[in-house]
Amino acid sequence: MTAEQAHEQGSYIGQALRRREDVRFVQGKGRYVDDIVLPGVAWCAFVRSPHAHARIRSLSTKAAAMRPGVLLTLTAEDWAKAGHGELTVVHPMAFTDGRPMNAAPRPAFARGKVHHVGDIVAAVVADTSENARHAASLLQISYAPEKPVLRKEDATREEKPQKQLDQHLQKTKGDVGAALARDDLVKTEHTYSTPTETHNPMETHATIASWDAPDRLTIYDATQYVKGAQGIVAQAFGLPRDNVHVICPFVGGAFGCKGPVWTHTILAAMAAKVVNRPVRVELTRQQMFSGTGHRTPTFQTIALAATPDGKVQAIRHHSEMVTSPVGDWVETCGLGSTNVLYDAPSIEFDHVVHTVNVSQPSFMRAPGECPGTYAVECAMDELAYALKMDPLQLRLVNDSPNHPIKGIPWSTKHLRECYEQGAREFGWSRRTHEPRSMKDGRLLVANLIVARVCPGDFRLGGNEVRAGYKKS
Repeated sequence: MTAEQAHEQGSYIGQALRRREDVRFVQGKGRYVDDIVLPGVAWCAFVRSPHAHARIRSLSTKAAAMRPGVLLTLTAEDWAKAGHGELTVVHPMAFTDGRPMNAAPRPAFARGKVHHVGDIVAAVVADTSENARHAASLLQISYAPEKPVLRKEDATREEKPQKQLDQHLQKTKGDVGAALARDDLVKTEHTYSTPTETHNPMETHATIASWDAPDRLTIYDATQYVKGAQGIVAQAFGLPRDNVHVICPFVGGAFGCKGPVWTHTILAAMAAKVVNRPVRVELTRQQMFSGTGHRTPTFQTIALAATPDGKVQAIRHHSEMVTSPVGDWVETCGLGSTNVLYDAPSIEFDHVVHTVNVSQPSFMRAPGECPGTYAVECAMDELAYALKMDPLQLRLVNDSPNHPIKGIPWSTKHLRECYEQGAREFGWSRRTHEPRSMKDGRLLVANLIVARVCPGDFRLGGNEVRAGYKKS
């Protein structure tokens, strides 16, 4: 059966099927939210706080409201005066039934106080994007700046949340302290940090909201989370889920930032309800840095203790990170690494979250696993150096067919085979242990042999460093 025949008959399992949308992507024919045009659509622009922490002393929309083409200026007070009450939004990262993960509902607009740069204070709706953006620049807002908290060391709120996505964030097996106190073990302890990372895919966030009836809403949204968006929007407006129709034709990149439902989606629907016509929102590239999530910086202290032959006896993985005053998020470093990687009689990991004046952190490619695995693998390399042991052999010694915490067998695991095949392909047995010990003339060689990789030279710290490659 050909792939085309399998597709026509609805049989996909075991078939090498061609993705039908590929041609539209490469020819530029893919239709994204930004490409959709609805009759009578209006444009919405936001006014965002330039301060990380401040009180809003006064806010005047008069100059903006008088501009040509302006249909609406909208603040939290305007929404309440229109008889809608104070609209609250659940935590943007929620389950598909709309239940918040860690945080209570919060106002859709900043009200009385701003908590981070980019906090949305007001919105302007006009007949064109240019008119909306110009009118938004005319809003007169007076702030009373307050000293922001920007570093974890200065945070006044510190928490150790117990769960995220129903997974335990604080775990202990055995007596780690006792093992780390033993004199007959080789021990290492280091702190590893990762910086703030932002998503910024090619397609910025965009939303078009259209009320088909007073209790029926259609949203075109650049989202990875169609069912979740349906539940969260329905909850925000008090609608039955089936009365909210969410459409996402294509996603032009995401990296995780289009998993949550952000405030701009709710505000587009708010504005459309007031002006009684479709409203579209397109975030600028600059707004992507403060309104659609990022990976929080992490600070991970990892202590290891092992016997002289490399068998790890204790692992302590302490992770600290920052979150926003407007919603909690935990980068689950230990859960995504120490929880599953290496076996030991005593294992402990915890997560501490510090609240600072930054926008909401969120999912980003391999949340938890990415920074957590980086730190754990660095720690294992440090331990291998202290043991004078090959780092690959150290991993083989501590590989386990069972889950390190639960003790139950993995249903399938081929990490050992990956180690062994990788070692063969890279020529790992011909690698010398000491850092900076492999050279080719005046060049430092990162790996002795890297198979199927084109050679490339670059400079690092004034020395030429070349990635190793198989010479013909």
